[in-house]
Amino acid sequence: MSGAAKRIVQPVARSTTQPATRPVAQRIARLIAQQAVQQTARWTLALLVAATSVAIDLAPKGRIWRPAPAQAVSARANLTLEAYSGEGFQDLTIRAEALAQDEIDARFGNDITISRVSLVVLGINGGLSAPLLSLEFDRADWRRNPDVTQYARYYPDSRSLLGLPMNGTSQTLGTGDVQVTLRWAGRDDLDLAVMGPGGEMVFYGNPEIASGGTLDVDANGGCQVSMPEPVENIFWPTGTAPTGEYRALVNLFSRCDPSNTGPIEFTLTVILLDGTPIDFNGTVSDSTPYQTFSFDFGTN
Repeated sequence: MSGAAKRIVQPVARSTTQPATRPVAQRIARLIAQQAVQQTARWTLALLVAATSVAIDLAPKGRIWRPAPAQAVSARANLTLEAYSGEGFQDLTIRAEALAQDEIDARFGNDITISRVSLVVLGINGGLSAPLLSLEFDRADWRRNPDVTQYARYYPDSRSLLGLPMNGTSQTLGTGDVQVTLRWAGRDDLDLAVMGPGGEMVFYGNPEIASGGTLDVDANGGCQVSMPEPVENIFWPTGTAPTGEYRALVNLFSRCDPSNTGPIEFTLTVILLDGTPIDFNGTVSDSTPYQTFSFDFGTN
């Protein structure tokens, strides 16, 4: 080898490790991606809350969203009750209590938002009107004791304003050659009809026929006026009834008492010229609304 110094070049080894500090552009991209994920999560959570109405803390200051509570409702009812012929103020007041009880039970039972009911029952007699009772009833009171008589305010002076006696007089029923009387209990509307030998029928829609047959007492008509002891009566005055076969019909015209769904018992009494009563007992119901009975007059 010549005298010139020999230059030795050593290879530089490459490091296999990554530098400790990443480029700035990569760090910015990663931050942007993280923020996008967080924003998406926030919107997803907000949508879930809106869809399910769940109270979740979404605000940084601890505000919690909750659905608005249901608002309490007060109801008012003004009811009227007409006195029937011969009814006294005491019986009319008893019917007013029953009417008020049905109304209160229906209001609270059918509408859970009602918290209070104000009610007035007016009595009517011959075009005159006056209050029979009034009351303010809370749902809480109704749950504890639903009896309206414990909360009602009564108006005893209304008796004179309505021109009613304290106690009613008994119904005067027409009599004669033939008398047919129907009696039952309750507020349901039963109807009596009698067909004479000539084929004409006496009933509420035809209260008087040519042969003399007359309906003089009709009870619980159309569920508008109820008698405590309902009775209907059809008669032929003395000397007018034709001889032959008569057919009496008892009909369940309308259910007026929603609490009564069973058969309704009745008694049909037939009194002929000799004054001897003949009783027929029976029942009517929704499935069997009619009952018929036959009897003869003047053929023996």
